[in-house]
Amino acid sequence: RLLFLGVLGIALAARIAAFLARPDIYPDGFFQYLEPAWWKLHGYGWLAWEWSPSVWLRSWVPPGYYGAWMVLLGWLGIDEPAVLYDFFALHWCVLSLAAVVAAYRIGFVLAHPRLEPASSGDADPTAFAGGIWAALGVALCPVVAYFTPQTVIDSAVLVPFGLGLAAWLEAIRPSDRRGLRGPLVAGLWLGLGSCLRIPYAPLAVLVRP
Repeated sequence: RLLFLGVLGIALAARIAAFLARPDIYPDGFFQYLEPAWWKLHGYGWLAWEWSPSVWLRSWVPPGYYGAWMVLLGWLGIDEPAVLYDFFALHWCVLSLAAVVAAYRIGFVLAHPRLEPASSGDADPTAFAGGIWAALGVALCPVVAYFTPQTVIDSAVLVPFGLGLAAWLEAIRPSDRRGLRGPLVAGLWLGLGSCLRIPYAPLAVLVRP
């Protein structure tokens, strides 16, 4: 448990370091996510052509998510755009740790498909090592760490897709006895990931009963 918590601490440190390094801001982080949210809330802003009703190539779920935070923070008196951007960047640094948890679960199951992830690490060192190495890979992946403190949604979709694939792998184990619960959880996570980033929806097709 301490080793796994250490991996989570390393992941958070890597993402905070990326935030403090002030990586280049991607225009999509504003024009594809924050700007539509601001436009919906305040009635003005610049919308890219992808948001035209006749085209509709983008999902409104991410702008809706950011817009909800803007309303909540506005009630607290926080409405400065630069402060809002920093909040969104830092909050992804924290939420992205769920992708590290998902990687651990995936690595654990792939290393030992018959063992329950809730089992203690010393019950099967191979499964535990598989989970830790997978988690460490996501924790320290330079590309993931670099893009996490941004408002682009591409790094955020690692969370629902990772948790969905983990739930699916756990559900198809020979030792699983949860019936429909595992597939249902997997479907909900994969569906959320598809709503966040429509082009990634084909990843859900990889799931089989």
